[in-house]
Amino acid sequence: MEGRKWLPAIIHLYLPVVDSETGDFRHLPFPGALSDQPHVTMELLRVIQAAFKAEIQKRVKEGR
Repeated sequence: MEGRKWLPAIIHLYLPVVDSETGDFRHLPFPGALSDQPHVTMELLRVIQAAFKAEIQKRVKEGR
């Protein structure tokens, strides 16, 4: 499974900071404003968020 390499980032970085129903950020991973967050971390979170939201949309369309 190719996605397996992403599991640590998803479990330890993404899931603790998002709303599990929408995938929207509830808070940021590090103290400070959005501009204070590490760029690479936020880019990684945005990639995971896009995939998460796509999966949510797919499940809604399928009625799950």
